[in-house]
Amino acid sequence: MRSVSIILIIVSTIILSSCASGYKYMQPEKIVYSNKLTEDGLQFSYFYNVLSETDNDDYSKKEIKSPIKVLAVKIKNETGRKLDIGEDVLFLKNGQPVETVSPKQVESQIKQGTLGYLFYLLLTPMNLTISREDNTDTYPIGLAVGPGIAFGNMIYASSANSTFKKNLTTENILTRQVGDGETVYGLLCILGSSIDPITIKLK
Repeated sequence: MRSVSIILIIVSTIILSSCASGYKYMQPEKIVYSNKLTEDGLQFSYFYNVLSETDNDDYSKKEIKSPIKVLAVKIKNETGRKLDIGEDVLFLKNGQPVETVSPKQVESQIKQGTLGYLFYLLLTPMNLTISREDNTDTYPIGLAVGPGIAFGNMIYASSANSTFKKNLTTENILTRQVGDGETVYGLLCILGSSIDPITIKLK
């Protein structure tokens, strides 16, 4: 029975250490913004590292290694007219317009990999052998463990990636409109690996 316990410990360790991560929705309106800039009748605040702030650690690590940054932003409109953020507002870094990135492009760069979990199919031939005084029983537990870990994690990671993309799409600040005196929140995805100050102005 000691061998059974060892095998179960090994299998449990593999399962626990190989889990794909879930995804927690980024909600820009719940971020605490510490900065506020005013330009052209716009009050603008932004927050880098929003993925880390919302405990999406796996996605945050991939963001750090990628040429893309995801920001939470807050804009109050005091221009006297209704604005379409994507059409009427310009975001700047170092005085130059930032290059925005679509949710599809962001998701392709910052997502959990899935093919790596196929490695766990190598556990498929694993057997559990229980020896007793009068006989020995062998159970092909690998048939459940290998595919279970591999495909279970692939499905879970794919689902998390889809939720991530949906979050980026629904919270895309460039698709928002804001009336005079109103405040709008959203996510801004830009090209660039550095964390430089962002400014804003009307086009």
